[in-house]
Amino acid sequence: MATLHENRLLFNSNVTVSHSGGNLSSDSGLILAKEFMNKFEFSQILCKNIQIQDDRLYHVHENESILEQIILQLIAGYPTDSSANILATDPIFQAVLSKKRLASQSSISRFWDRMSTENIVQLQKVNQILIDKARTIRNTGSVAKF
Repeated sequence: MATLHENRLLFNSNVTVSHSGGNLSSDSGLILAKEFMNKFEFSQILCKNIQIQDDRLYHVHENESILEQIILQLIAGYPTDSSANILATDPIFQAVLSKKRLASQSSISRFWDRMSTENIVQLQKVNQILIDKARTIRNTGSVAKF
């Protein structure tokens, strides 16, 4: 009988992917999405290229982290801000985002309020950087190892 090997993830070595049963989640595909984002250095690209006007005196979640959470929620099929409250303590989201608690609906709504036209231009730049990285990988003929 064949079994799958255990694999540790590059973005979070505390997470192990195996086929041994145990705790299951319908959102476990996010692990692969996060691994892909890590390979493309998505978080670093966001931090380097997005400057959101932020007058908050106290905050738990960085803007880039909230944006990453929003993207992962969309990938997992949770398109509304209010989904964040349901997912706040979801173990897969916690592991993928390396947080004990995710940003709430109100934190996400306030994040959208901070976004400006300039930020949209910055997001377009981030998108182009990611497209260029993908093209470089494809044009070199090398296969990205995840």
